[in-house]
Amino acid sequence: MKKVLIVEDDFYVRNLYKMAFEKNGYLATEAENGEEALEKIKEEKFDLVTLDLMLPGISGIEVLEKIKGIIDAPVYILTNVGDDTILQEAIRKGARAYFLKVDFTPNQLVKAIEEKETTN
Repeated sequence: MKKVLIVEDDFYVRNLYKMAFEKNGYLATEAENGEEALEKIKEEKFDLVTLDLMLPGISGIEVLEKIKGIIDAPVYILTNVGDDTILQEAIRKGARAYFLKVDFTPNQLVKAIEEKETTN
């Protein structure tokens, strides 16, 4: 079973993603901020990470910078930040792809990530 870490500060959104991933056969672990995500990444092995950019404390971009060399799992940005400069910075810092939350239901998002995984 594949393990996913869902990094999202909004409890409701995080829970929707968790249910969608679990419905599609994943073991989902949650982190509500960047610090918690970094702790979990150091403790467990994940097959993929979903990461919000707008987090309390350290930002998603900072999390990307800090996990280089710690994890080799693909990181997917899930955000409502539509600023192309920030999104391209996330790609340069190691994110495999980004998805705007408003464009996907949680189940559609899981399918889109799975499609990206099969093409990489």
